[in-house]
Amino acid sequence: MWYYELNRKPFGPVSQEVIIEELKVGRVTRMTLVWREGWPQWKYLGETELAGKVPPPVVNATPPPVDNRIQKSKKVSSSSLTRLFWWWFPLFLFALPYQLLIIFAFKDFTSPNFTLYALAFLFWIPLCAGAVLHYILIYKLWQVVQDGFASTSPGRAVGFMFIPYFNYYWFLPAYYGLAKDLNAYIDRHFGSFNNGQLIIAHPKLVLSYVISTWSSVVLSYGLAIIMYLKMLISVLNGGSLGNSFPTFMLPAVVVSVLLLILQIVVFFDLFKSARSILKVEESQMN
Repeated sequence: MWYYELNRKPFGPVSQEVIIEELKVGRVTRMTLVWREGWPQWKYLGETELAGKVPPPVVNATPPPVDNRIQKSKKVSSSSLTRLFWWWFPLFLFALPYQLLIIFAFKDFTSPNFTLYALAFLFWIPLCAGAVLHYILIYKLWQVVQDGFASTSPGRAVGFMFIPYFNYYWFLPAYYGLAKDLNAYIDRHFGSFNNGQLIIAHPKLVLSYVISTWSSVVLSYGLAIIMYLKMLISVLNGGSLGNSFPTFMLPAVVVSVLLLILQIVVFFDLFKSARSILKVEESQMN
């Protein structure tokens, strides 16, 4: 006789045929924990042999407790995740006109265009709202994979992004790690029973975004140092500040715009994968 884990609770004893039938309908997967008399601990169903042999009868046996790593936190629903994403997306797009207005506002560094600067500030307000939703979205995406095997928690994924300088490294676990954990979650809970509804993430795409982010940070700091040194030398030699700002910062803005586009692609990828998981799980519960 067999026991199997479902929603952190052991079910059984049941026959081998019941396990096979549950496997066929997708109620259990190859990554479901199972146990039978004589085993010292629970095993994944995919590690067992369910065909060809009838297991010996169990004699008043009580299965050991399910591995306490299987802890599922409360998840966001697919509908609320979708609403959050589509609130974040248009607010995030305000970053593009904001950066362009800043460049043109300081086209002449000695006489900035305060009208364009004030207009840029108006774009800055929804941009800040989008930044808040950005961190909430990351938190909710990480909630999807919290089954006890995730590489980090939603709180750490977001919280560590506020640690100066360390947050540049943390892009790797927070974004690239999320893509890998989404795919690992699909493998653990659905195995080969993917009927096309589940959408895998693309870790290589996310990794390219992280590397591009690091590169843009280095480029921005480098251009800023060169710009200020040139301005300092110009002032010491009796010259003027002129239009050094747009000359040196325009390449950084171009890179930043390309990075924004890549970030949109990455977040669409992570969002679609997470939403597909939630939809399949919700359909199984109904």
